[in-house]
Amino acid sequence: MNPGAPSNNERSGDRDLYISGLLRRTYVEGTLKQCDVDSIPEMLPYTVCDRCSLPIVLIEFTRSPEYKATRYMEAWSKDMRHPVPVYCVRHNGSESNPATFFEIESRYCPGTHLAIFKKKVRLGGEKAFVEWVQNLYQQHLWVCSRKESI
Repeated sequence: MNPGAPSNNERSGDRDLYISGLLRRTYVEGTLKQCDVDSIPEMLPYTVCDRCSLPIVLIEFTRSPEYKATRYMEAWSKDMRHPVPVYCVRHNGSESNPATFFEIESRYCPGTHLAIFKKKVRLGGEKAFVEWVQNLYQQHLWVCSRKESI
């Protein structure tokens, strides 16, 4: 844990566990999985396509109403051979209180994902968020199939 800022203590608290558990509910048998990055323990699991072994999206989660930077994630995505969307997601959930909203703000959208691009979206709970991730995966499958034909 990086003790550099007061908000960093959440990395060892229930926010991490809450979001990690929520992301794992997006699992689709044999296709969509979560992958932990053990070398960066404070990083949440990546949502990856089991077909091509690449991430389908990069998400920065926050409970804070203040601006949350996604500069590094945007740079990583732009440097990927097949860039993925980058989002900042605000929510009010924790392990003891499920989120009642998810405010999703697009920070970077590669051309391959313009069909699903919306600058801001507000979802009304966990089920809607899980479905949103699964919809991103459906768009990724189209991108993934095009990669295979290249």
